[in-house]
Amino acid sequence: MTSQLIYNRPENPKKYMIDLLEKLQRSRATKHDYPCLFDDTNIQSVYNMLDPTNRGFITLQQYKEAMDTLGISPVNEKVEGASEDKINFDTFLSQALLVMIGLPKSK
Repeated sequence: MTSQLIYNRPENPKKYMIDLLEKLQRSRATKHDYPCLFDDTNIQSVYNMLDPTNRGFITLQQYKEAMDTLGISPVNEKVEGASEDKINFDTFLSQALLVMIGLPKSK
């Protein structure tokens, strides 16, 4: 939650935190509309750390470990590029976002 404060920089941090906590409570009670703590830029940063030389892909093992780091489980191991052991950013991003917004993963 601290990262949300730093990232969003609300004018009224106390109100922002209260609103966020209330939203989390509602989401837990209804099991719907969970707030996403990561966005595309966070996912891009994780990917860039795994591909520092800009090859344009990461290995399947790196993909699985990154998804685990992001709290995404279970990991879809049959993603595009898995058979070649080359997962590109578009695949990485789409899989992360599918799970984070609650859509079923492709197989």
